[in-house]
Amino acid sequence: PHVKATNTPQGLVFSGPNLCMATLQNGQWETPTDYLLPDIIDIRESDGTWIYKARAKWFINRGGEKFSLEKIEQDVLKETGIEVLGFPIKDQRLGEELGLVIQCHPDEFSHQKEKVFFCLKRIYLREFNPEMALPVDEIPRNESQKKDRKKSLEIFCKNLNTL
Repeated sequence: PHVKATNTPQGLVFSGPNLCMATLQNGQWETPTDYLLPDIIDIRESDGTWIYKARAKWFINRGGEKFSLEKIEQDVLKETGIEVLGFPIKDQRLGEELGLVIQCHPDEFSHQKEKVFFCLKRIYLREFNPEMALPVDEIPRNESQKKDRKKSLEIFCKNLNTL
């Protein structure tokens, strides 16, 4: 009864007295007043039951069309054998564009990028911007060894000037 949860387009926002008082993140103490769980939740009208749909950060909204980042990654791996990790990049015209890190040696990047974007065009019938891709030796992973979209985006933004 002490938890306040608000369903927003970015996910569920939790607050209340049982929210943790502090966390240690990257050597810094943080004292949150609320916590965002980036999940898309539908609330069933008939009984008010909350139903998990997907992670909010696992989609891009590109000109009003929503694309699942997980599906893109799976399709590219299945069709080309190339491992990629996607994330949304702000785009003035479309709202968001697909950003990718492509796991490959820098010498192979041009060829691998061409294969990836040809695959995307064939499957999705859309022209994604190939300038929004970056080669990485390995897909970044977090402490749990899961693929790290946030870290990939940081690497991409740091190297944006060298693309």
